[in-house]
Formats: sequence, C-alpha cells, structure tokens
Amino acid sequence: MFEAIDGREYSTFKEQELTIGEALWNFMDTEKGRFGTCFGDSRIEGKMGGDGNYAREELSFGFMLENEHHQVYRIWSRAWLVTK
Repeated sequence: MFEAIDGREYSTFKEQELTIGEALWNFMDTEKGRFGTCFGDSRIEGKMGGDGNYAREELSFGFMLENEHHQVYRIWSRAWLVTK
C-alpha cells in the first residue's frame, strides 16, 4: 500500500522486534546523540537564524499515525526555533 518495500522483498523482510514505543524512544535517543539537545550544546545551533539569546534552535520530534489498520507510523526530527 505504501510501497516501502516491493512484493519480492516481503519474503526477506525481517520481523520487527521493537514495539512502536521502543522504536520511538530509540530514534529519539539516536537523534539526540547526533544533534545534541541543550542550549549551547547543540550541533543545530545557529542553523535557523537563532541569535543564541532571545531565539535558539532546539531539537524537536514529530509522530503521526498514517494508517491504523496497517500500523504505519511516521516519526521525524527537526530543528525548531524557540524564543524566550
């Protein structure tokens, strides 16, 4: 339905061992390790025009249920400009 894998790949696609909750936390931990999360300790600081005082970049996450029947979820991370 979502064409993430084609018909030939279904037979070789591994059974997913993580629950959606475990996958979500694992993804968030990985992204926090990649980009950092604290003001002044983030690799995304200054990437969106933040001034480091009034406006600063912060790592944020999104989660969306795309299809309940097929249990298709979308998880993403992005920089977010936050202000005081």
